Amino acid sequence: MTENNNNKTFDFVGKIIDFENGELSDDETIELFQYLIDTGKAWTLQGYYGRYAMDLINNGLCKTKREPK
Repeated sequence: MTENNNNKTFDFVGKIIDFENGELSDDETIELFQYLIDTGKAWTLQGYYGRYAMDLINNGLCKTKREPK
């Protein structure tokens, strides 16, 4: 587990398992992949994750770097 920008614990491993089991909503999937992009993990995991992240970026659903609020 790790912390996201809101200092809440984000269980990305659990979310990846849920994603692979088809248990995440669209919003939860985008949140997961934005986290993976922001931390750079999208590019170190299995190639599918990087390709999926790039698809989300190219479709405007995720950003390459989260803009400060």
